[in-house]
Amino acid sequence: MNVQLIVACDQRGVIGTREGGLPWDLPVDKAHFRRQSAGRWMLFGRATFEEMHGWFTNQRALVLSGATNYQPAAPGIHVRSISDALAVAREANAPGLLVAGGARVFAATLPLADQLIVTHVDVDWQSEHQDSPLARGDLPRFPKIDPRRWRLLRRVDHPADDDHPWPLAICWYQRGSHGL
Repeated sequence: MNVQLIVACDQRGVIGTREGGLPWDLPVDKAHFRRQSAGRWMLFGRATFEEMHGWFTNQRALVLSGATNYQPAAPGIHVRSISDALAVAREANAPGLLVAGGARVFAATLPLADQLIVTHVDVDWQSEHQDSPLARGDLPRFPKIDPRRWRLLRRVDHPADDDHPWPLAICWYQRGSHGL
């Protein structure tokens, strides 16, 4: 089964704030996420799923939680492990699984991933917002992408503009040893 990870992160891998949620609102990235996730089987950690609940239209959401009695809101299906998520998706004949976070889920699924879809936001968000309580402490991060293991397939750049305070690049990576 094809496993893809989809994420937006800053220069240091930050993917979220101290209180949860995204540290930015980037319309280009949001539209990109909706296109990439349309009709897909997806895996989320519980907190990420609950933060993103209003985003879902036709996705099949598998929600990872170790709690035995957890009941995610529709359209979520509770799974207790990554292997359970893969088994549910395989049983449904899903062609792949799109992993959408959070940080612990990304770290656990990166070794299984075939592809990465990464929006690189050209900012050190925590440093730029150091006076904000949302930027304090240890923030959730995406693991470093090892260029010896991941090959850049495609890159689409978007400049800063009125709706995007920083430039960003949407990149597709394939597991491989060709380097970046």
